[in-house]
Amino acid sequence: MKDQIYLPGLNGIRAIAALLVLIFHIDIFIPAFQLTPLGYGKTGMAGYGVVLFFVLSGFLITFLLLHEKEKFGKINLPKFYMRRILRIWPIYYLVIFSTFILYFFFPNLIHFSGNKVSEAFLFYTFFVSNVGYGIGIGTLAIRPLWSVGVEEQFYAFWPFLVNKYKNILYALIGVIVIYTLVKAGSKLVDTKLYNIISLSRFDCMAMGGIGAYLYYTKSKVLTFIYHPVAQVISWSVLMISIAYKPLQVMAFIDKEIHAVFYLIIIMNVSTNKNTLIGLENKVLDFIGKISYGIYVYHMFTLVILSYLITKVFGYTPKDSISDYIMVYMLMLSCTFMLAYFSFRYFEKWFLKRKSKYAKIHSKSSANSSI
Repeated sequence: MKDQIYLPGLNGIRAIAALLVLIFHIDIFIPAFQLTPLGYGKTGMAGYGVVLFFVLSGFLITFLLLHEKEKFGKINLPKFYMRRILRIWPIYYLVIFSTFILYFFFPNLIHFSGNKVSEAFLFYTFFVSNVGYGIGIGTLAIRPLWSVGVEEQFYAFWPFLVNKYKNILYALIGVIVIYTLVKAGSKLVDTKLYNIISLSRFDCMAMGGIGAYLYYTKSKVLTFIYHPVAQVISWSVLMISIAYKPLQVMAFIDKEIHAVFYLIIIMNVSTNKNTLIGLENKVLDFIGKISYGIYVYHMFTLVILSYLITKVFGYTPKDSISDYIMVYMLMLSCTFMLAYFSFRYFEKWFLKRKSKYAKIHSKSSANSSI
C-alpha cells in the first residue's frame, strides 16, 4: 500500500490559476473575433496566473519528493519521469500535432510567426517553446505551451538535486540566486536572451520548493506564514491584482514578489487548519481537475472559434453587448467541454497507469497536471 498524502484546496488553486489565464487571455486576443478588447487584459494578469501555476508545481512536487526520499532513502528517478510523461505528454503532443495537421490542411487557420514552421515544430516537440516564444517563433493556437516546457526543463534536473543534497534548502536558494544572476546578466547582454530567461521562471518554482521544505521540516517560519495578517495581505494582493492591476514594484522582480504572496496563499489553503479562506468545494474541485486541459486547449479553441465565426459563417461582431456575451460564453463553454471530455475519455487512461509509478501518492495531485 503506497503512502498517501492529502493536501486540501490545491484543486481550488489550480482552478483560480486556470481561470485567470483563460479570462484574461480572452480579452487580449478578442480582436481575433473582430471585437475591441475591454482593456482589462492589458494588466498582464494572465502571466501572473502562470506564476501561480509555477509556485504550486514547485511546492507540491518538492513536497512529494522529500517524502519519497525520507521513506525510501532516495528518489526513484525512472518512476518520477514516467509519472511526468504519462501526465504531461499525452495532451501536450495531442494539441501540437492537431495544430500542425490543421496548418497543412487549412493554412489560413493556423499562422506561424515569420512562417518558421519547421523551427516552431522543433521548439514545441522538444519542450523548449519558451525559447521560440522569446525570439518570436511559434503560433497563437499553442502559445501557452511555453510554460509547460519551462516546467519540464526544471524537472529535468530537480529530482537529481533533491537526491544529492541532504539539506535541499541550500539547493533551492542556489537555484534562485543563480537564476537571478543569469537573468540580470542577460539583461545587460541581449534583449532576446533576457526575454527567454525571464520566461524560464525557475526561481518561482524554487520558491514553491522552499515552501514545501518549510512545511516538511515544520519550520518556525510557518508561524509567520500562517499568521492572519500574512494571509489577509496575500489574498489582498491577489484580489487587487485581479480587480485592478498586478502590484508593481520593480519590473525585474515583480513576478517573484507575487510568487511570495502566492506561496503564502498555497501553504495556508493546503496545510493550515486555521486558514482564513478554504478552497474545498465541488465547483473549484471540478475546474481544478481539468485545469491542465483548460490551459493547454484554450488558445487552440479561441483560434478555431474565431475562424469559424468570422470566416466560415461570415459573421462580423459589432462591439455590442450581445456579441461580447456570445464570444465569452462560446469560449468558456467550448474550452471547458473540450477539457472535460479530454480528461474523461483520453487523459484518464494515462492517469490510471501513472498511479502505478507513484511511490508517494497525493490525492490532491492524482488528477492534476503536476
